[in-house]
Amino acid sequence: MAAQQPGWLDTLRVVDRVGPALTVGLTTWTTDSTALSLLQLRTVADVLPTLFPVAVRQYGNGMLSTLSVRGTGPSHSLVNWNGLSLASPMLGQQDLSLLPGIAFNRMSLQLGSYNTVVGADAVSGTLALQTTPNWRAGFRGSVLGDWGSFGRYAGQATLGYGSRSGRWTAQTGGYGLQLANDFPYQNNTRFGKPIERQTNAAVQQWAITQSLFGQLSQRTLLALHGWWQSADRQLQPAIGESNTGERQQDASLRLTAQLSGGRGQREWLAQLGFLEDNLRYINPITRTDEPSTARQYIVRLEQTWSLWPGLPARSSWQLRLGAESITATGVIAAYQGQRQQVRADGYALLTGSLTPRLTVTGQFRQGWADGFTLPPLPALGLTYRLLDRAAYTLTGRLHLSRTYRIPTLNDRFWRPGGNESLRPETGWSQEGGLTLETNRHPTHSFRLLLTAYHTLLHDWILWLPQANAGYWSPRNVQVVRSRGLEMQGTYSQKVGRLTYQNGLSLAYNRVNEVAGPLVQDPTTLGLQLPYAPVWVLTSQHAVRFGGWSVGAQLSYTGPQATQADHSHSLRAFWLLNAQLSYRFVRLPGFTASLHGNNLTQSSYQTIENKAMSGINGRLQLAYAFH
Repeated sequence: MAAQQPGWLDTLRVVDRVGPALTVGLTTWTTDSTALSLLQLRTVADVLPTLFPVAVRQYGNGMLSTLSVRGTGPSHSLVNWNGLSLASPMLGQQDLSLLPGIAFNRMSLQLGSYNTVVGADAVSGTLALQTTPNWRAGFRGSVLGDWGSFGRYAGQATLGYGSRSGRWTAQTGGYGLQLANDFPYQNNTRFGKPIERQTNAAVQQWAITQSLFGQLSQRTLLALHGWWQSADRQLQPAIGESNTGERQQDASLRLTAQLSGGRGQREWLAQLGFLEDNLRYINPITRTDEPSTARQYIVRLEQTWSLWPGLPARSSWQLRLGAESITATGVIAAYQGQRQQVRADGYALLTGSLTPRLTVTGQFRQGWADGFTLPPLPALGLTYRLLDRAAYTLTGRLHLSRTYRIPTLNDRFWRPGGNESLRPETGWSQEGGLTLETNRHPTHSFRLLLTAYHTLLHDWILWLPQANAGYWSPRNVQVVRSRGLEMQGTYSQKVGRLTYQNGLSLAYNRVNEVAGPLVQDPTTLGLQLPYAPVWVLTSQHAVRFGGWSVGAQLSYTGPQATQADHSHSLRAFWLLNAQLSYRFVRLPGFTASLHGNNLTQSSYQTIENKAMSGINGRLQLAYAFH
């Protein structure tokens, strides 16, 4: 970020929802500009599995895609955009294929229980998407075009402006995608396993984004963000099923306004948010045309005090108090009318340094919600610099917290089957780890994170068939344990005009049902839960020399059971993507790049019998000015 005039606010410190004070003891995986460049004209579902060792469950290329962290379900992790949770109150999850890279310029994955910071449902992880300001004066912008395999055409344009005074900056963006998605795949359900063309899987997407930052005074910052998203997708049929012509139309509007400021040792934040998600499911065979609408209204207030500023040893202590309310409504025919849920939370944070090496944080959150008795959420985190050398530092991390997840509107009000007597899932989460990193060096850097974690959740919600009823209903039936090991290492070096960047991440996750009062099938105790690979690995490499840039990403996803008794499973697979780009020296601002995906021609699935595309490529042309 460009330097600001004396006396102006450090805006990132005010609006950042995953800052160091909030994540003491937790594991945070961040992305750099090289990784974020992969999101140009792509969605989070396309890129996330190549950056972090997490499971993304995709119902086909460009279809519904959900995030699974540490082996838990899609409803146990959140996608947070500029302080707002994007999870649908009806489904409890967010479709990653509807999150284009144009909607943010900063992305990180916060692993572990984050309930005390962002509220219910952040049991296993939070994907934080943020839009940060660029205060550079004058106009800036970019235009990108993309042509690829299987009838792919995509375009993106941005235009930004920063005032000469440095007090105002804005950026507008537009994104469009058209994908025929008629890729070849192997039909394993037919004799001879013939190669066929995918049908009824076309995708169209559009998005418009707008951000505005303004320094209303030397002590007050205004941030406005808007994001409109629309998609029209044919629903890819499962392998072996006939084409019914199903389609889904999505439209979302996301708005937020933040006003923050400070005076002396105090800072404050006020935020308003509005989210609306519309979904329309169409099936011409059954003559179904079913719309649904979910809306959320968010209000958040925070006050932060810097404590004991005159004492050098305690200069970093902060006390933060806050409150928020979320009013969610859902309208769908299966609810037999509109359903509403009102939630409110109060929270407190105290963080600081007990010694020059030891930083601690204590957090507490108490929530209230219609129809539930919610547990208090305490959390304790600490980091301790075990070694502090001139060349490197070694830091230990510990974190302990309570966690919970609230049943969704579908869980409670779907007819038939909804269960209004459901209890929230509750449990405890612990993790510890080490962070080794070289101190700032002009030509190279190295960072290694090691983490071990354990989470035990009671009252896990599971939809089960009801005897002699002909429908399914959710119940609190399972006690689930999730534990594992994680590692992330990054290394970069610059030699003259040559720059290397390398990253390696892996996750070992074991998640299974343990003995409880309502065990459904004793034979499944101790078995890995469905769609939870034990091993996930990602590796990223990039080399830049002059105007040339070469990058590659390799990922491995281990076998996954598709049934609780492991009677069916998906085989393990490797994916290799690569990019080659050139920035024209004689044509300032112009860049051309070639992208190849699934270069190993892996035949893989992340949801049983949902085909994914084989080897494919894209040609991208870009022009940027500032």
